[in-house]
Amino acid sequence: MTTQASSLYEIRPTESKGLGVFALRDILSGTRITAEKPLLIALREPGTIDPITVYEAFEELAPSQQQEYLRLYPAQKQTDFALQCMDDDLPVEIRNHVAKISSIFESNAFRLGSEGKQNIDEVHEAGIFPTAARFNHSCVPNIAQTWNRLIGMMTIHSVRLIKAGEELCDGYTSLTDDIRTRQARLAAYGFVCSCEACSVESLTGKTRELRREKIRKLEQSLSLFTEQTKSVAGKKLVSNGNEVVKRHEDVLKAVEELEGLLKEEGLVGHDLLRWYDYAAWYSATHQSQDLTAILQWQKKAYMLDLQIKGGDHEDTDLARNRLTDLKHRDMAKVLTKG
Repeated sequence: MTTQASSLYEIRPTESKGLGVFALRDILSGTRITAEKPLLIALREPGTIDPITVYEAFEELAPSQQQEYLRLYPAQKQTDFALQCMDDDLPVEIRNHVAKISSIFESNAFRLGSEGKQNIDEVHEAGIFPTAARFNHSCVPNIAQTWNRLIGMMTIHSVRLIKAGEELCDGYTSLTDDIRTRQARLAAYGFVCSCEACSVESLTGKTRELRREKIRKLEQSLSLFTEQTKSVAGKKLVSNGNEVVKRHEDVLKAVEELEGLLKEEGLVGHDLLRWYDYAAWYSATHQSQDLTAILQWQKKAYMLDLQIKGGDHEDTDLARNRLTDLKHRDMAKVLTKG
């Protein structure tokens, strides 16, 4: 079941990507575009396929739900992979049917869990959301999808102003990777991305690729420095190879630079929120006396949570409570001085 603002968009054929979702009118940043319950849920283990598990979940669906499921796109690469994972003794017709069902799942399923808060290599639940599956990929997405555990639905919000007629696109892979890595991962979905960030022959594409390289270096540097505070081995690694973040004083400056680069690049959804959350945590942990800085980053984290996840998401509620607590502490500090 989908709770959707159908007056906001329509699903129609694209020139080269099958069906796509297009804005019927201007959509303001932070608008909830869809909220959808999963049609099917199955366990998924990264790097492998379990066609029988998916098939068993498919068999539990009502006939009308099965038809809705089968209308989704099965990538040929995933179909071939599924066939390799099945017993050759099964009749060809059954093998092909099960492989198609498995391929649809692998080509369209969304992970159920908080963005960026789970181990990408662990076994996890994934769900099929027929409407959400119609949103195509772009390396410069204008929407963000999020699993909302409290309401049991996948929500999609706009991350910026979307103009009428514009296609609504999500990001299927790590968007700060280099173009070759992104294209290799997207090949599993059966298409070659031709968005503005992938047009490396153009000046815009080259500029974007250089900017994403800067983003990666900053992210790697911050991650290394964080590890430095946790282990001697990490400390040695950072001191030998890190050229950006060497001291605690460098951390928030690096995040500020990251913030600017991500905004320039249009990666203003989960990619940006990850570093707002990091800066809020870091400032509270390592600069606990600087309440102004802590408030600044926590407010940014809360506002972006609200924008891309909605006010009914548990992460937004947690960020709101933290911000309220910080404001009370700030007020108490002012009163104490007075």
